[in-house]
Amino acid sequence: MKSINLITIICLSLVLISIPFYNIQKVDAEDEFDISYDSNRDNSNYDSDFEDNDLNTNTDSNSNDDMTPLIIIITILSLGGLAVLTYMGSNKKNIVLDKSFNKDEFIKNTFEIYKNLQTSYMDFDYHTIKSLVSNEMYNMYIDELETLKIKNQKNIIDDIELIKGDLIDYSKTLQSEIFKVELSVRCYDYVINTINNEVVKGNKDKKVELNFILTFERNIETLKKCPKCGAPVNDLTECEYCKSKIVNNTSNLILVKKEIKHQK
Repeated sequence: MKSINLITIICLSLVLISIPFYNIQKVDAEDEFDISYDSNRDNSNYDSDFEDNDLNTNTDSNSNDDMTPLIIIITILSLGGLAVLTYMGSNKKNIVLDKSFNKDEFIKNTFEIYKNLQTSYMDFDYHTIKSLVSNEMYNMYIDELETLKIKNQKNIIDDIELIKGDLIDYSKTLQSEIFKVELSVRCYDYVINTINNEVVKGNKDKKVELNFILTFERNIETLKKCPKCGAPVNDLTECEYCKSKIVNNTSNLILVKKEIKHQK
């Protein structure tokens, strides 16, 4: 959407820039017409029986003059469009990670984190929620759960299945790595009254499809140690001391942001 808006703004700007060129051409044409008309009107030897080839020559000249502003506009817009496409291409983010990084495995692991979080939310398991999310998100979940308690309600989130997932963005700072993941899931998602177990929101007999953008973060310092024995790993895929496999170490990931793209 931002790219479309950028292209629209640039195209409109180029059109506005091209208007003076059109006006200059128009003024020049009008001046030529006035001069020619006045000159012919004052000429006592003016011959009204001019030849057809003179008419054709003047018509072709005027036609070319009329086309000049259009050619200028098309040229400017074409160059502008090419510049925009070049800019967009040069700013396209290439996700480059360590050679040992397994994207499919990483998506599966982030889905498991998401599923554990949803289950913990359903069970009012504050301790597990706190271990999976940032402090800001934890406070948000607490507020939502406390509201459900006051209303004697419970959010049932069951039989969660992964439809598809993709790593859409990655960045790295001195302290952390940030992963942006798009997940599409299917599950039962409804709210019941805890007193009589009646459904107060949603449908318990029909699954919903949800599409999320989940942003995960992990501390780089923790990646330098084996998650099992704590020995330094030095970017290895296997610990030299306890021989345990080190695969993406998603246990150190925490969810810092969740955006719902669509639901059906």
